[in-house]
Amino acid sequence: MDMELAITLIEIEIMQKRYIFMFTFLLLVILLFPFFIVVVGHFESREKSDLCVVLGNKVYFDGTPSPWLKGRLDQAVQLYSENKVKYILVSGATDQETGVSEAKHMRSYLIEQGIPPAYIWEDSLGNNTFQTIMNTRTLLGENNLKSVKFVSQFYHTPRIRYAASRAGIPEASFSFARYYCRKDIYATLRECIALPYYAFKNYS
Repeated sequence: MDMELAITLIEIEIMQKRYIFMFTFLLLVILLFPFFIVVVGHFESREKSDLCVVLGNKVYFDGTPSPWLKGRLDQAVQLYSENKVKYILVSGATDQETGVSEAKHMRSYLIEQGIPPAYIWEDSLGNNTFQTIMNTRTLLGENNLKSVKFVSQFYHTPRIRYAASRAGIPEASFSFARYYCRKDIYATLRECIALPYYAFKNYS
């Protein structure tokens, strides 16, 4: 009887150690994943690309880009002015209620900043990150372009990087908007869910 009790106690102790290990591991993942997103999101490649893809964000009713979107567009202007990209693709959704087209207003903003209209392409079907990636892949093939540079917020970059790789876009590089605010904390935590979710997307 004493032997059986001792074995039971040992088994309980082993199970407790396993649960502690699993809890500790899960806690480390939860704590380190946001750090990973921040670090990877700030990796930036400066080589030249055929195409710059600016991912859409909120456009106000009067057509003014939100601070997040303005930061992305300004970064694209900077890249173009430095001859780092040849063409710029603005990709965004069209609001079904207001009819406001992100891509249309993004294009208008770039023209106001001095980018020649002939070098700006529109993708009004970029309803989300995944759709923008897939549309970009199609556009690259149709126009015989080899390289692309994606521009978004830093916390968005790891998900774009992963999706571009899964979509089979070989020469993809990344740049990020120089706009920061407190909402970036929430957005970074949200990416901890959004990024793993993209593993289940169909990239064929």
